Amino acid sequence: MLTLLEKAHRYIESGEDKSVRISTRPDYIDKEVLSILARYGVTDIELGIQSMNDNVLAACRRGHTADDTRRACRMITETGFRLVGQMMTGLPCSDGQSELDTAREIVDMGACGARIYPLVVFHGTELEGMMLSGAFSPLPEDEVIRRSADVLDIFVSAGLEILRIGLCAQDNLLDGSSIAGGFYHPATGEMVK
Repeated sequence: MLTLLEKAHRYIESGEDKSVRISTRPDYIDKEVLSILARYGVTDIELGIQSMNDNVLAACRRGHTADDTRRACRMITETGFRLVGQMMTGLPCSDGQSELDTAREIVDMGACGARIYPLVVFHGTELEGMMLSGAFSPLPEDEVIRRSADVLDIFVSAGLEILRIGLCAQDNLLDGSSIAGGFYHPATGEMVK
């Protein structure tokens, strides 16, 4: 972490840039980490919230709880960082209501921006194993688009900046070689809007 922050901070010291944006997990946030991030010019912390439903988090084996996320968001905003919430639609054990609740809570926790990621299942992952065993089925395209649009409406109504909807196009996504299931399209954001 320090090696990367030192490299990024050089751009601030040289005047080429003004700030650093990082992305991390809720359970990696503590006072010491926030103090280090502040020293290196970090202004925006994107938190991989994914869901605020403990059943969904447990099914996905995220390794943290919704309360861990609430604590991290409180620490981030109280320390003066800008908070961006990253959430996913279509996770195991999630439904439209739990996703709406997650979006509302991201707003309530003080986020100024959001990213929405419809679930993509990659080859060789535990999630692919769950899918192949029948323990989990990815959503059909129309449901992915509808649920993501419902979440988007909450964020837009609250005035959050929408940084991205869907994964950024990469060769292994465009040719489908790494995708085992779920929904991916290079124009997901436009489809959801």
